[in-house]
Amino acid sequence: GGRRGMLGVGGGDGLVRRLELEATLQGHEGCVNTVRWNDSGTLLVSGSDDTHVHIYDPYRRKRIANISSKHMGNIFHTVFLHHTDDRKLSSCAADGKVKVIDVETKTVMNVAQHQGMALKVGNCRDSPSVLLSCSDDGRIRSTDLRTSTSSVLLTLRGEHKSIGINSMDMHPFHSLTIALAAKDEHTRVFDRRMLRENLPLVTYTPSDLQRTTQVSASAFGSVGATGVAYSWDGREIVSSYHNGKIYLFRSHIYQEFLRIERPLPTPKVSESKEHSQQRFTSGGVSDSNNNTQHIQGGEKKSLTQWKVRWWRERHREEKLLHQDSTETPTPPESTGPSASPSPSPSPSPSPSLRQSDSAKEPYEIRMKDIREYTGHLNIRTVKEVNFYGPRSQHIISGSDDGYIYIWRKSNGKLLSLLEGDEDIVNVVQPSRDGNMLVTSGIESNIKIWQPTRMTANPLSDAESRIKENQGILERGSGNRDIPLSLIFLAMFRSEHF
Repeated sequence: GGRRGMLGVGGGDGLVRRLELEATLQGHEGCVNTVRWNDSGTLLVSGSDDTHVHIYDPYRRKRIANISSKHMGNIFHTVFLHHTDDRKLSSCAADGKVKVIDVETKTVMNVAQHQGMALKVGNCRDSPSVLLSCSDDGRIRSTDLRTSTSSVLLTLRGEHKSIGINSMDMHPFHSLTIALAAKDEHTRVFDRRMLRENLPLVTYTPSDLQRTTQVSASAFGSVGATGVAYSWDGREIVSSYHNGKIYLFRSHIYQEFLRIERPLPTPKVSESKEHSQQRFTSGGVSDSNNNTQHIQGGEKKSLTQWKVRWWRERHREEKLLHQDSTETPTPPESTGPSASPSPSPSPSPSPSLRQSDSAKEPYEIRMKDIREYTGHLNIRTVKEVNFYGPRSQHIISGSDDGYIYIWRKSNGKLLSLLEGDEDIVNVVQPSRDGNMLVTSGIESNIKIWQPTRMTANPLSDAESRIKENQGILERGSGNRDIPLSLIFLAMFRSEHF
């Protein structure tokens, strides 16, 4: 969305602190669950519990289209399709359907059907005719609009059942690479060419959620990721966890293996380090446009060899990097008001190589987080998280207390606290230059924020608010007064699935 594209001047600490409410876009008659920018950053598309899709011009503060989606349940996500001159949209909803909408004729076409609620839909930049969608049924579906076909690319499985997928995001420059936020403790990155094999490129697990440590059960149930996003350059991933914190991960450590576009002959295990960069692409994975292709037999073995080699080389580099470092780390910069300030990260988190839970693959690369962001509350709804600023300088999230939280990415310091909804803020979408922010939640409107204040927003009540949020999380009292829309959603799901 808005975090990618041309670099602008917005997004500095000063502008973040001077954000204020400039306008409210009306028109919906239910919770606004999704707002997205078009590629040029001139239009917004939104979807709501009222099952209507709206298009707005945020600069003229005007609604320019109101389209009935014909969904039978709450719309959870809408996007403009790439390379269609903003004339086509896609939406997905609680009825499990993925639809394509023609803006000019307002015709609606069903293109895919999930067994559970369809929570996110994405359009591939380099293959604009291909849609990807994820669902709480644990499946990723690929839909080719040229052939009107839809197939299951992945069923994310746990030990005994499938794992629901709440959100996904595609790498901004390698759309074959996709990050998934699932209903467990992991954030996974997959290559779409091998989704069928359930083989993540990397599995990210927050340090305090590692299975090797004693993790106490939350008062609200299991912990799971609700939102995930890539930074503007794809070098970092941010993930927000239900009943928990927001975590920052580094993704550039495997990016070097994604740069080779054409398939190469499968190398032998004994080949030199110079060829290790080719191993990922050449591991039996064709560059074909057939998104259902998957690796088999010897190719799986080659991928495993690549991962073992990757881990060994990375471990050696880490030892060389840190051999001259001091034993005592430098104290972190003050993080300001925070529920639980996180320690300063190491220059680069060391990967671990462990036996995979899947019998299909003996080894799996796992990475820990490098930064935590706390103070908000994420227990009642499925919330987004995003980078903010033309170079992703900040992290932004909504909260159950109705506020928008903005942290400095580098040290976790809370910079801004904005009242964004009478109940809950779920959606946070910055413009591409960082000079406009749009948010939505339980209210039936969309709010536009711009850095027009003469002075910085005060953080006078931040400490007490964070303390209250932490108390709610610890006491397990956050499920009171759940909005009726969420109750109706639960009723819809129980009746239809």
